Amino acid sequence: DLEQKAIERIRTASEMSLRLYGKPLVITDSGGKDSLVCRELARRSGIPYEVVHNLTTADAPETIYYVRDTFRRLEEQGISCMVHKP
Repeated sequence: DLEQKAIERIRTASEMSLRLYGKPLVITDSGGKDSLVCRELARRSGIPYEVVHNLTTADAPETIYYVRDTFRRLEEQGISCMVHKP
């Protein structure tokens, strides 16, 4: 099952990040559907993780609103979120 394989790999990456860097895995988020899938797989894996979005000058306003709303909800769940600005 591809989902279970992805979850196992995420758990392995998380263990490496915690062991080598002492920090949780970072999930990068563009505000698109692929990022949503990555966040959901991280959630299902049960690992500690953080989410980062790199703001660009090409982001559509709708994307920015979506990322802000999503990050607000994630932070309410105790997940650290950060937006990097140019």
